[in-house]
Amino acid sequence: GSDHTQWLELIEDLRDRYRVIAYDILGHGQSQRDRWSDHSVEAMAQDLDDLLTLTHGRKAVVIGHSMGGMIALTWCGLNPRRVRERLAGIILVHTTPQNPFETMWPIALNRTLLRPVFIPLLRLTTWIGPLVKVMNRLAYWNGTTDWNNNLVLFAGRETREQLDRTSRLATRMDPATHGRFSLALTRYDGMDALRQVTVPTLVVAADRDPVTVPGASETIADRVRGAEMVTLAPAKHMGFMEDREVFTETVLTFARDWIEAEPHRHPEAG
Repeated sequence: GSDHTQWLELIEDLRDRYRVIAYDILGHGQSQRDRWSDHSVEAMAQDLDDLLTLTHGRKAVVIGHSMGGMIALTWCGLNPRRVRERLAGIILVHTTPQNPFETMWPIALNRTLLRPVFIPLLRLTTWIGPLVKVMNRLAYWNGTTDWNNNLVLFAGRETREQLDRTSRLATRMDPATHGRFSLALTRYDGMDALRQVTVPTLVVAADRDPVTVPGASETIADRVRGAEMVTLAPAKHMGFMEDREVFTETVLTFARDWIEAEPHRHPEAG
């Protein structure tokens, strides 16, 4: 349910040194909403492939947060022979290599409720999207969204502006689109794709993240050869925003040590 505005801090911090491309996936932000489009993770990986043409043959560093990380891993799994050709590196932020309902706290409860409760509710959401949108706006206006995001997405170090910016996403997103993507994620499995990540990899976890628990990041780091892992603390699912300085420095260090150290490479941040 997020969009490119979640990256405003990183864009500001990197734009003087890199070309930064931040895009909205289908049905998010300024991208079109089409109920008949393919909302699978594989389709989003194809959109990422199309986007990579904007680098005009130069290698890119792909940064993916949450579902964005799942899309990046899926792209690697679908294009194993092109990973080294197109990417200089990959940064996976607060994400998971498997069905996110399997790595969302409390894991046992969410796993139990997935089929009898969550999937039917998500299917219902795709049909009553306009009603859910009204409910989302009411929740924003009465402060419920702020309260929930402060509890679930942040560890208490966010600015008021960051909290409000994140909460306003709920008033802009299309609930039906969100439901379709969430249904697609219940079928997501990126475990095999981890073997296809053959470029320098940075995994960023958040120590208190209930949305994608730190153990999911540990699995990625353990299975991607040579991957480096950094844990932001204290931080939750939007830790890269609230721990801005540490996250930016981590990204810059990764680029300097692994990308710019090889003179034949030309890094792009996206």
